[in-house]
Amino acid sequence: MEPEQQIRQALEQDRVVDITTVGCATGLPRRIEIWFFRAGDGIYLTGAPGRARRWYRNLTANPAFTFHLKQSANADLDATAQPIVDPSARESILREILSQLSPGIPPEWMPSLSAEARAATDASFVEIAADPEAALPRWLAESPLVEVRL
Repeated sequence: MEPEQQIRQALEQDRVVDITTVGCATGLPRRIEIWFFRAGDGIYLTGAPGRARRWYRNLTANPAFTFHLKQSANADLDATAQPIVDPSARESILREILSQLSPGIPPEWMPSLSAEARAATDASFVEIAADPEAALPRWLAESPLVEVRL
């Protein structure tokens, strides 16, 4: 399979990537593992509500970053983050993302998490899967959301 085809396939089916941002305080590269989601025609980064995310702060200060594919393909892609702040766009996108969260997370989606952290995350997904609409208001109020532009 050609590299470009592998990349397209990974963007369609994978979930786990690394991103390298530029630290807004230090100016140094910061690489983390994160999930990405597809909603509509876009690729998005978000996080569960309840805490601030350094990656989001870094991307709002410097939107250029590297999107590192690492599951079914290996590629380092130049990307730009576009924060999604419009309430109706956030609602539409987060609603679609929440519909993708279900219990029984495959281990390859959380390779660096401990068994305890994996169990806690899975438990939160049980709640979301049972009633995504009930979870939506908190995600709208507290979760970062950026579109990844490759």
